[in-house]
Amino acid sequence: MLAGTQAVFRWLHPAHFAGQQLREPGMTRQSATKIEIKRPSPVGWFSLKLLVRTGIKVLVSSLVGTQTGRREILAALDVGKHAGEPYDYSKFTSERGDSDVWIDYVADLGDGFDATHSIAWLVGRDFVFLDAAGNIVSQPVPPGPNEEVSVACGPGVAHPLPRADLLLFGGDQVYPYATQQDYLDRTFGPYYAARPWGSPDPLASDDKGSRPVFAIPGNHDWYDGLNGFIRMFCQPGRWMGCWEVQQRRSYFALRLPQGFWIWGVDLATEDDIDPPQLNYFQSQAKLLGGADQVVICSPKPAWVDCAVQTRHSADIAGFQFPETWRKLEFVIDIATKAGATVPLCIAGDLHNYAHYKTASGQQHYITCGGGGAFALGTTVQPDSVALGARGIAHREHAFPSVSESRSMRKGALLIARRHSMFCAVFATVMLWLVWLFQSSSLLLLALGGSGRHWIHAPFLETMRTAVTSPSTMPSAFSDLLTIALNRPGTTSACLFIWMGFCAFASSGARRDAGLWQSVVLGTFHFACQFFVAILIVLFVVELFENFGGDGGVLWLFRTITVPMLSVAIGFVCNGSLFGLYLWCANQFAGAHEQEIYSSQAIQDWKCFLRMKVGVDGLTIFPVGLRKVECKWQRALGPRQVSKRSLARLKYAISTYLAGDLFDVPKGTTRLYNPSVELAPELIESPIKIPRRR
Repeated sequence: MLAGTQAVFRWLHPAHFAGQQLREPGMTRQSATKIEIKRPSPVGWFSLKLLVRTGIKVLVSSLVGTQTGRREILAALDVGKHAGEPYDYSKFTSERGDSDVWIDYVADLGDGFDATHSIAWLVGRDFVFLDAAGNIVSQPVPPGPNEEVSVACGPGVAHPLPRADLLLFGGDQVYPYATQQDYLDRTFGPYYAARPWGSPDPLASDDKGSRPVFAIPGNHDWYDGLNGFIRMFCQPGRWMGCWEVQQRRSYFALRLPQGFWIWGVDLATEDDIDPPQLNYFQSQAKLLGGADQVVICSPKPAWVDCAVQTRHSADIAGFQFPETWRKLEFVIDIATKAGATVPLCIAGDLHNYAHYKTASGQQHYITCGGGGAFALGTTVQPDSVALGARGIAHREHAFPSVSESRSMRKGALLIARRHSMFCAVFATVMLWLVWLFQSSSLLLLALGGSGRHWIHAPFLETMRTAVTSPSTMPSAFSDLLTIALNRPGTTSACLFIWMGFCAFASSGARRDAGLWQSVVLGTFHFACQFFVAILIVLFVVELFENFGGDGGVLWLFRTITVPMLSVAIGFVCNGSLFGLYLWCANQFAGAHEQEIYSSQAIQDWKCFLRMKVGVDGLTIFPVGLRKVECKWQRALGPRQVSKRSLARLKYAISTYLAGDLFDVPKGTTRLYNPSVELAPELIESPIKIPRRR
């Protein structure tokens, strides 16, 4: 029976009736167009399994990752006639009849499918239609799987932006950590589905509809020592949908028309620049002219670490610039000492959009990390940043805005609903600590009624009296301290858990916060959680106090039910208190900015940059998407597979049985359509950087 079922399924499989076996997703031009698109859920950042595995990955990356010499090996393997040369698009001309070059910048992608594919879907279309800043525009869905919407058929808007000639990935191409499978499922899949290779494109440079893709690694790409990144982005000839890999190193230099360059810098996990990379950019600097302008693409927005409190230059006297900025400034100096200027620095890492501009208006610093990872608010983004000789840059715009970010924080209160296992284990640890104190108090009470071991009553009885009669609170605190000081096991457990609370507070502390603030926040959080755990146990014990006596089946039922019910109540109460702590710490101390948003895994509030290099200079269009699409319909239907009725029926049944398996005909421009039209907006007015003459 099983063998017969498997045989039927194989016959229904799209790869079977296409006459070929399903291959690994199209990494080369010769690969078959048979593909399975997986649609992973957003990363649950408070998943216990993920926390443990990520902690191990971070530890290994810190100890070994940057010492493996991956970048040095890539540089040594980059040999040949054109080794170390920039990728020259200065003579790029398209069939559009002009010499403009369009570039897409996307960073922090490869999380949940819906968010990543929403941005990829927009990037893959022939046109993105935008109006004035702040006005959302619904994007028309092409009528057929091998069609696209032209300007004439689109909405009449101020900015019909054509599809980009180049695609830049600005770091953190996959979450939660770099594995080959995650790259395929969370990065390759969404972009292949947005624009399969071989799709017709009258604007492309060849008959395959190819467009180059370049990438720099972020810290998540470095968690496996750069192995997955090298395989995905550093082997020319590989494809990711219609985008073709070009680079051989983890950094790159692009020469564009009108004297513009883009330098993509790899700073690894310790803001380190290896000697081959340094030599590479120094050799690129020799090609710069006095009228050239360089755009620096870095994995971290180092300028955010240079926060100042006000907009007055007098406030930065004696300002200590962080190491992250000094490393980036070193790369900037390589270009400026060659006579060029650096009018723009862009980075991801922070999952929002923020634009800083100097008073002269000649330098811009843009954070744009909204390619698919969870949304991060802008409540702690500094108003001004001090950048040494480059002056002070002030924040011009943010997406989401500060007020919108504040309203998003309250979702952290529902952490128990989103991360039930984390909250259950968290409650269990706190209830275990209460049990330790109770057991220690019974032992100390049995040792005698005098001396240093003296306590008035068992721990829970003392706490019950303190709750009902607050005047006995000093005595209860004395008993608690006695237990902690006289039972080494209980003392060690209590100290270990308290240190964990303080370490968590320190990991989410504000940049300028001192150690004392982390200790205060951690201690307060620990005390509140411990007190709530005590109240839960008292309530459950009171509920079953006269149930079942001291033996028998009812007694056994009570013995099992009391801890289970305590954990169940603690799961809600301790979990909600954890969310409340995140909100309060962020509201009043500016702490846990990342945790309060990562705990919610917000998929909305995405963004990317579409840039144009033309005769008038560089124009930047920041594109924002307030709402991603979570329901996708297959663009390919049975009628696109074959005209025969049997083939259509077979394809429909295979789709139902096998999920998102596709036999992609040549000419297909996308695999999915959004159920509701995506509605992006222009975040702010186009940013213009004039061409130097």
